[in-house]
Amino acid sequence: HPARTALAIASLDELSGGRAVLGYGAGRVGFPQMGIALERPAVRLREAVQVIRRLWAGERFSFKGETITWSDAALQFPTRAGIPIYLAADGPHTLRLAGEVADGVIVAHCASPLILRPKLTFVGQGRAKAGRSAGPEVLARLDVSLSRDREAAIYQGRLRLARYLWSQYPSIGYLEPHGLALPAELDRLLRAAGPFVRTQDRAAFVPFADAIPAEL
Repeated sequence: HPARTALAIASLDELSGGRAVLGYGAGRVGFPQMGIALERPAVRLREAVQVIRRLWAGERFSFKGETITWSDAALQFPTRAGIPIYLAADGPHTLRLAGEVADGVIVAHCASPLILRPKLTFVGQGRAKAGRSAGPEVLARLDVSLSRDREAAIYQGRLRLARYLWSQYPSIGYLEPHGLALPAELDRLLRAAGPFVRTQDRAAFVPFADAIPAEL
């Protein structure tokens, strides 16, 4: 519940002398295991930001949204109202939301300006909708693989990329703008695998990883 997040970050802000920043997102991992449905993430994030900011502002209030309920309560200690909220966003709806309401946006999968640029277009649409003259600050997230063994690091990167390619197949948006195409063998493997299986078990991606060329 966002009230628990508001309480935790406000406590951290107090302990750190006013240096806390809330990095917030819809999340993708662990929901099935906890029996939680990941539904309407952009709406849930919008309502959560509203609740959190009102709690940090010292309000006592009730809130009945489409996904979140809060009943006649407030935090029991004073907090800094201006704690920054940075939204992690990847899809059009959450990117627009970040442009509307966030102090910063954390944009994933930014290995190339050709990937980042269209995502910033959505952020700009949200900023324009809200009538903001500036912001949010943009943090481009770049995933890296570190090892003392170069080949081992590259292979782990291939496993991560294999998961992404399978999750997006057959419409992998970044290939064409970069002049890339799926090699025939990789395309065959992805097609034969069928619908994407949401798992973090890297063994599931080994068959694809071996077929990913360096340029991808």
